[in-house]
Amino acid sequence: MLVRPGTPLPARRHRGAQHVRPVPARPEAPCGRGAPAGHRAGARWRAPDVALQHRAAVLRARAPRQGACAGAPGHGPGPSAAGAHGVAGACRAVARTRGRPGRSLGCRDARRLTVNIPPHAPYVSVLMPAYNAAATIDAALDSALRQQGVTLEVVVVDDGSQDDTVARARAHGPCVRVVSQANAGPQAARNRALAEARGQYVAFLDSDDQWLPGKLAAQCRALGRNTSAAAVFTGWHFWHPEANGSFVAPAALVHSVVTDDIDRALSGWLYTRLLLDVCMLTTTVMVRRETLQRLGGFDPDLRVGEDYDLWLRLSREGPIIKLASVGALYRVAPGSTSRRPYVRNWELEVVQRALSRWGGTGPDGAQVDTQALQRRLQRLELDHAGTHLLQGDARLALQGFGRLLRNEPTRPRWWFKTAQALLKTGVQRLTNAPQVR
Repeated sequence: MLVRPGTPLPARRHRGAQHVRPVPARPEAPCGRGAPAGHRAGARWRAPDVALQHRAAVLRARAPRQGACAGAPGHGPGPSAAGAHGVAGACRAVARTRGRPGRSLGCRDARRLTVNIPPHAPYVSVLMPAYNAAATIDAALDSALRQQGVTLEVVVVDDGSQDDTVARARAHGPCVRVVSQANAGPQAARNRALAEARGQYVAFLDSDDQWLPGKLAAQCRALGRNTSAAAVFTGWHFWHPEANGSFVAPAALVHSVVTDDIDRALSGWLYTRLLLDVCMLTTTVMVRRETLQRLGGFDPDLRVGEDYDLWLRLSREGPIIKLASVGALYRVAPGSTSRRPYVRNWELEVVQRALSRWGGTGPDGAQVDTQALQRRLQRLELDHAGTHLLQGDARLALQGFGRLLRNEPTRPRWWFKTAQALLKTGVQRLTNAPQVR
């Protein structure tokens, strides 16, 4: 239908939607002499795309209020990729429209929507390793995509899953990029995700944990205000199952928002503190991507304790900030405390390697308490040996108690533990000895 210049377009009624307000037409530029400056003679008038505006309005109504998504692969980072009330939910709506007749509303169209996030919102890459996580990954991804005040991408690295983890992750739309690899462990999966990341900041989220509202925005503000900080982390809640085995998120935490309040007791140069205790949890940590890449990411040679090793290395780069609020739910799986212990004492090896590299002095000149450090090393050795003793591996228990006895031969407790391990070893040998008839 031809429209005369200067004639306003009539409002259209769409099924299931209210009227869209008429958009005043832009008058055609006059031709010839007397044309206002800036108008090109013969310029044609373009009618506004009312259909696109209506679809944008429907998309805004469907999308929940949340942070924005960085879009599909190939779309550049930055706040321009954000949609009204968050494209994180909008991208899921886009994914649902694919395959339908007619033109689908994609992320390029989503960019035209009104943005409700700050004009210079930080761009965050969420790194998620996943292995057979079909039962929990939906909730984990939803907790990331609901974060407000940031543009984000989620990089899921499937570590050789045998269930429908990949399908569930991809169902969340182009905000989530899925990369698959052969099973190599969480440290290799996180490093692969880091290689794929494009954000200014990097945040870690395990596929069975969940974030609480406001976590990413508060952490971005903390790093923005403290340019010398190497990392920022939050508190966490140990999330235990109910009697029936289900996990119910505490209502008081779910409806709270992470604030900017800083826990001064656990902020600053934390190297000497980390030698005495692992006070950081991976799911709560945010780091600048540039810093993480400079450090080389997670050590692939460490099967366990690779995160602890990285926190120690980060603590040599600059101060670390802890926000006082709880920012994550850390799922404690049933039976996780009864798993068979590792042959190697990984945590002890991480501490010993840090001591051999940097000693007990922090970058700020602080000295670790030598007595507290000695108790820490003994406790790691005792816990490892005692766990093996309880699990029935008396040989490995004897090795650990023997090292304690050599380092402190006058302590009666080590003699008792060593004798206990020797007795159990002898019983096992008698039990396993061939029967003589």
